[in-house]
Amino acid sequence: MEYRVNPNAVYVEVCDEYLLVAVGEARGRLPQLRKLSESGAFIWRELEKGLASESIICAVMQEYEVSCDEAQSGFAAFVSTLMKEGYITESE
Repeated sequence: MEYRVNPNAVYVEVCDEYLLVAVGEARGRLPQLRKLSESGAFIWRELEKGLASESIICAVMQEYEVSCDEAQSGFAAFVSTLMKEGYITESE
């Protein structure tokens, strides 16, 4: 499965903090600011590349030296949260 990031969500790194900021049309519809963990920021950057879920999960496994189950579980939880908040949608 592939996901699309909301074009009105801007990813920024400030003082070792990873943030999503709602801009433009997204202001008022998305949480204005969303803090990401280091692994969440890694996944977000992979999502911005337009990679399929399987590729992102493999990248997480390599980057963080975790099992496939751990990577899938973390990815699913992250994607679910961001979909509920409107930061990403499923690609058609």
